[in-house]
Amino acid sequence: MLVVILRDITAQQQAQNALIRSEQRYRSLVVEAREGIMLLSSDGDILAVNPKLCESTGLKRSTLLQSNFRDITDFDMEISPTEILKEADTRSSIHMEGNLQAIDGDLLPTGFNVARYKD
Repeated sequence: MLVVILRDITAQQQAQNALIRSEQRYRSLVVEAREGIMLLSSDGDILAVNPKLCESTGLKRSTLLQSNFRDITDFDMEISPTEILKEADTRSSIHMEGNLQAIDGDLLPTGFNVARYKD
């Protein structure tokens, strides 16, 4: 004798499909953006970059992913925007101007919008 138990998983499948569509929209937004985008760890290590950032710097994605934000940026101050956000619990974002270093060593004037992201 066999017992078969059936359960309607329509809602679960709909939720999974909605999540997949949401991830695809987000990925498309980041990949197609005209601005360079990077995701950093709390220590400034680069965790993800979009193609525009690679194009702007001339650096390969693999090189950027082995770098720290401080390695590829230059600010006229002692502290970077990532450090300001790390130290200021009340601030969720900051805009600063600085330079992004290209593969040839040139410094590209850049506006940086850095926002805190909570997992």
